[in-house]
Amino acid sequence: AYLFSNCPSLASIIFKGNAPSSVDSSAFNYSNNIVIYVSRESTGWGVEIPGTWQGVPIAYLPWWLGLDLTPGGSVGWAWNASDDAYRSGAISDSQSSTLTLKVQGAGQLSFKWKVSSESGYDKLSVTGDGSSLASAISGSTSWATVTKTFTSAGTHTVVWTYSKDSSASSGSDCGWVTDVVWTPYHVVTFAANGGSVSPGSQTVAGDVAVGSLPTPTRAGHDFLGWYTEQTGGSRVTASTVVTADVTYYAHWQIRTYQVTFDLGGHGTRTGGGALAQTVTYQSAAVAPEVEAALGWVFTGWDASFTSVTGEMTVHALYERAPLTIAAAAGGDLAFTTGGAAGWFAEWSESAHDGRHHLRSGAIGNKQSSDLSAVVQGAGTLSFWCKVSSEADEDDVYDGLSFLVDGMALTPKLIGGETGWTNLTFEITGAGSHTLCWRYSKDKSDSAGSDCAWLDEVTWTPSAEAGLAAWLKERNLTADETAANGRLSVAECYVLGLDPEEEANDFRIVSIEMVDGKPKVEWEPKTNRWTGAEINAVLKGAVELHDEFVPVTDQNKASFRFFKVEVELP
Repeated sequence: AYLFSNCPSLASIIFKGNAPSSVDSSAFNYSNNIVIYVSRESTGWGVEIPGTWQGVPIAYLPWWLGLDLTPGGSVGWAWNASDDAYRSGAISDSQSSTLTLKVQGAGQLSFKWKVSSESGYDKLSVTGDGSSLASAISGSTSWATVTKTFTSAGTHTVVWTYSKDSSASSGSDCGWVTDVVWTPYHVVTFAANGGSVSPGSQTVAGDVAVGSLPTPTRAGHDFLGWYTEQTGGSRVTASTVVTADVTYYAHWQIRTYQVTFDLGGHGTRTGGGALAQTVTYQSAAVAPEVEAALGWVFTGWDASFTSVTGEMTVHALYERAPLTIAAAAGGDLAFTTGGAAGWFAEWSESAHDGRHHLRSGAIGNKQSSDLSAVVQGAGTLSFWCKVSSEADEDDVYDGLSFLVDGMALTPKLIGGETGWTNLTFEITGAGSHTLCWRYSKDKSDSAGSDCAWLDEVTWTPSAEAGLAAWLKERNLTADETAANGRLSVAECYVLGLDPEEEANDFRIVSIEMVDGKPKVEWEPKTNRWTGAEINAVLKGAVELHDEFVPVTDQNKASFRFFKVEVELP
């Protein structure tokens, strides 16, 4: 379709030369603008339009003059039917003749040009938006094709100028331009839709296929293709024809990743998330609930899984549960360790109780590792033990012995490779008794694990224990008066005194004010029969002048009296 301005009617158009084979009868007149539909023949043709075209008198228009062309200068360019080209106007020295084309947006301009002039002095030039599009030509040239691309938006101005110097002429003294073709470019914009793409746009010359498409990237996503809408729409391929400026949108498929939870050997899953989970990009996995194995405490995980960005394995973290020697022994005795290296508690499924036991320390030749406890009075002691040490069929060289009050109750060392063995001993006699488990080594060599283990130590006091056993041992009764004449036999037991020693007595050493309160010092401090500390508590008086009883001694002197209460062991 071609638009001719300022034409009064279709009837005013007179085809000249080799007329086109068809003219659409639906051509119409709209405000003196004639639109005609034609198919171009192999040879040139034109139309005769009375009046003016864009204000410039002309006789013929070629098929491509639907473009916005404007003659100008001293004498304007005009269509020359015999040349089938536009020809510059007949100008004098120091004058110029111009032909101006205005186009919109990005596109490609092509044209043919030639000149017949005074070589080097009278020239034909072309500029685009003020810049030269090709080197000026002069002299006598043949038709040459020039193609230039405009990539920016807006109006572009192309000017062909035939200019003369101050003197002389040669040849036809003019320039020609023909076959001006403007092919608009369509801008295709690529919207990465959350990703990134380069280039972000490209131009397509005319109504043609878009051609090669860029490949965008987006973290955690797979590219599905370009589409005509941000969501939905039609798939775009290299063969999709572009007929206008358009935006294509990248479509994505979010990736999923496998998250594996490794509990290791110290815990089991009791709930929560599965041990293997499929998680979408930047989503969180659900932590399993973990129950730690015996002797361990679950403390967390070695990596964050709140925003998953790839395949990952998360490992459970554990710490050893705290374990005291008393707890590991399985009883309620208070233990102390000694020797070259002390015994220690350890968690172990191979313990006799399947949980924990005590193990002798690592020692060298001629050294020992001791574990001791104190019990009161008579009773029964039971424990389980195991040994791995140097021994042969004739003797045990490194092994375990059990002693009470310094005397070994095991006839010889327990050694070699033994399983768990239960030993029980009856301990007699009032007062405190010191128990000792001793792993000792001879002067050379080692074998096995070179240690002893102890588990489930149980102390059961005799039925006649404490005061009753003490009285029975001495053939005394509790209410008898002691040799000092002041205390009963039972009170002597409480105070750790010998009831048969007249001078043996409990006494207050001092009473003094400390931080505003009375402090009592006494002796003895420790009960010789039970080994326990004697606790004396001042009763009644808060200060030394309060709640006293006047007493007269043999010198008739008065002094203050305080009541002291002694706790039973």
